[in-house]
Amino acid sequence: MNADREISNATSAPKLVKCSNCRFTGHQNEFPRKVAGGYIKTCKACTKKAAEYRQQRKGQENSTSKEPQRASRVVDTGPMPWARFALKMARAKKEDCKIDEFVELPSSHLAADVTKGRVAQAAALVSDIRRVTGYSFNCHEKTGRTAGATVFEYFCSQYDGKQTKPKTYTTDPDASRDRDYMKRFPCGGSLRITIEDTQPLCPRIQFVHKKPHVPWVDIGPSEEIKAFIQQNKRMCSTQLWKEIQILWPETEMTESQVYNNWIKASESVWKLREDQVESARLLVEQAAGKEVELVALHSEPGMSALAFALKDPLERWGDETAEIAFDGTFNTNAAHYEISGLLAEGNGQGIPIGFIYTCGTDGTATRGAKMRLLVDFLKFFQERCPRIIFTLTDKERAKIDAFRKVWPDAKHQCCYWHAIRYLETRLAEDKLPGPYDPRNASKAFSFIDPTWAPGVVAKVEDAENDLESGSTRPRGESDEKEDLETTRAALSQTCRPPICILINGGKRIPIWPNPPCVKKKDLPRFCPKEFRAPIVEKFRRHFCLHPQIPLNDQDGTCLTAEEIYETAVYDMYQYCRQNNLAQVWAYLWTCWYASERWSLWARSASPVIPRLRTTMVAEGFWRLFKHDVLAAFSRPRLDLVTHLIITEVLPAMKRKLDHLCGLHRIGWPIAMVPWVKAVKGFWKDCTQPDSVRRKRKERKLLQTKPRTAAVKDHKEKQLEWLREEAENEHGGGQYCTSVENWTCSCPSFLTLRHHHTRPFYRMPGIHVVDTSKVLATLDDAVEIDHEVDAADLSETDDEPSSSSEDEGTSPNSPSLGDEGLPEDVIVDGARRVHFSSTEQDHHTENFNFITEKWLKNPRGLSPGLKRRLNQVLDSINGIVGEAREDEARRKRKRTWDAESGRTMFIANE
Repeated sequence: MNADREISNATSAPKLVKCSNCRFTGHQNEFPRKVAGGYIKTCKACTKKAAEYRQQRKGQENSTSKEPQRASRVVDTGPMPWARFALKMARAKKEDCKIDEFVELPSSHLAADVTKGRVAQAAALVSDIRRVTGYSFNCHEKTGRTAGATVFEYFCSQYDGKQTKPKTYTTDPDASRDRDYMKRFPCGGSLRITIEDTQPLCPRIQFVHKKPHVPWVDIGPSEEIKAFIQQNKRMCSTQLWKEIQILWPETEMTESQVYNNWIKASESVWKLREDQVESARLLVEQAAGKEVELVALHSEPGMSALAFALKDPLERWGDETAEIAFDGTFNTNAAHYEISGLLAEGNGQGIPIGFIYTCGTDGTATRGAKMRLLVDFLKFFQERCPRIIFTLTDKERAKIDAFRKVWPDAKHQCCYWHAIRYLETRLAEDKLPGPYDPRNASKAFSFIDPTWAPGVVAKVEDAENDLESGSTRPRGESDEKEDLETTRAALSQTCRPPICILINGGKRIPIWPNPPCVKKKDLPRFCPKEFRAPIVEKFRRHFCLHPQIPLNDQDGTCLTAEEIYETAVYDMYQYCRQNNLAQVWAYLWTCWYASERWSLWARSASPVIPRLRTTMVAEGFWRLFKHDVLAAFSRPRLDLVTHLIITEVLPAMKRKLDHLCGLHRIGWPIAMVPWVKAVKGFWKDCTQPDSVRRKRKERKLLQTKPRTAAVKDHKEKQLEWLREEAENEHGGGQYCTSVENWTCSCPSFLTLRHHHTRPFYRMPGIHVVDTSKVLATLDDAVEIDHEVDAADLSETDDEPSSSSEDEGTSPNSPSLGDEGLPEDVIVDGARRVHFSSTEQDHHTENFNFITEKWLKNPRGLSPGLKRRLNQVLDSINGIVGEAREDEARRKRKRTWDAESGRTMFIANE
């Protein structure tokens, strides 16, 4: 009602008022105004005469008085237009300013819309004053209504003394944010706006600003940016920030502000419930059948879980999947759930096909609860991925047991990187090993001494949740069937050697009565530092050995899986025994080398070499997901993470599958994946002569400037290795290779990062090179004296040539310097020419004369002669260099088609 009355008063015609001192009658706005608001009852002429009369009566006495004169009750004879008032306000940027004016607002001004109320009018005026003066004003208090008017009080945002006390959201001082305060000034800035009910379009503005200072910078989003974020709320916040930087390069916003505004604008899309777990579940149910499939999990006390599968990648690549990797990530959501991803291997790349969220709720979860949830999750993929041969996880026991139960016939492979890191960490810890009984180890291998054991081992309770527990269970059997009480009774805390040994013929039978208690302080260190690196290096080799990989001997012997296992145990046991590392051996046996543990990590336990050796496809996926998708978020809600997986990860995986299946850019060459590029680059580098490669590596190492001592030591080792290689005339030696299995007996082959055979190397043999095309290419090229002949270019796998003394060199393809040809042969075929014996003697005599008389002359040479010799020798050195390069190239097997048709290559169907 009051607002309607105000609007009716503002829109009705002004009433006529009669002067109280004369006969003048006119509109109300033609009368002078009071300072406190309202109008004087006398007209302007009478008011002016009265003021002059009072001034005359005071006379000289008032003009010389030191007391300040009272302000006049009359402020002006009429309102000031807004344009003129704005120019007057702009002076506050450079000088002290004090203004008190009635302002007439134009109809186009935002504050002229009286229908929005007085608060909106005042806010519009403050915004316009900030634009004109560059100063911002905060509303500290609203004085309320006076006689027929509403008054608003504001103070300068940078006024020292008017700042508000910062709010404390936490009592922990370490958890509070450290932030500097805005710089403030003693400007005394104040703003008072009075809006009368009868004249809302002529407000009174009182502005005071004594000291100019730096203007206030608006760091908030503009209305245009807010509208842009609202229109593009389905975009990722990171992409929104990039677009805003392009469209508004001068904005003062930060990425976190864009994120906060995007969160508010996009909450309607992904925030379906206040509870983020329930909201994430509803998001999955909404997308079920279209983008994802919900995986049913049974209810587990003390555990909360949510699982779903990506529909399109699973349907398109599930039947092709032979290896899967499983890994999780922590600290990525506000609900503190562990998010684990199941990734299928495709041409050395990881393709996510499913995700599961797990979290303990109240600490009442029973033993094996997580493993049972993982079993439900993996059973969903059991029928959809029927060709699984290898499964890879880290060292977590729940994951290992779940995979072995769902896929009992598949080879479970512990991640190589996790295994090495865990072993290095454990060797550096000075703590007791798990329960170890040397009698059981001696039953498995006779060379293990049943009387050699550490003095003290850890209790079962201290290690039962780790791989060091010593417990082993059959494949596919859950951990619930393990009897802890029986385990404690069978394994004692003390493992001292037996007091006596009965000898029955050639059999030694140890007797263990109750051994004395030995304290930890009486034992040596677990593993001294000088023994750690050799143990880890042996473990690396034992990890990578396989029956298909030949040994580095003359015959290229391939050991069986049983021989590899026994050799590895013997190698590690003898090293520990020779260095008196009883505690280390007890740990290595119980955790790694026992038969049940050996099959979890050794590649030799499977007849096939897996492509994946680590879970780096999963680690790399989570790294990209955190850096590219979650980089702009700080512990986002679980439903937001689910929304990002469906909207950001799934489209990228569909595009990757299109590339992998050849459905993208049909008819064009398929781009090589990173590991293929690395292999090809290394292969092309190996086609260069060893001397050239060594010089290039040495030059690159010498140009590097190490910043740490470790990097410097590594640089010195590399240089020393290059010098030793240069001293060896025949390089690295000869090795037994297999093109069909893609294996080599070279010791470095064991630790190669990638062991890919199919589908990248689908080669029935070496391709046949068309000799006519090669000869045509050579005719167009610049001829040199050591061209490749037709016999070299016609070699195939079907018709192999007999090898000469140097491996890879045909006897029918002589190079520069070949011997055994008749002296009278001048032309051999159409492309090779030889020197006669007379020419050979003549040139040899001349070269010897140059060497003895000039190059080795102790008195030196004249500058002119040396200059001429350098010109001749430079051309000779160039020819010799090309000849040596050609000779080195002939001694190696040509495999990859680098740049010309002269090089053979591996077929890539």
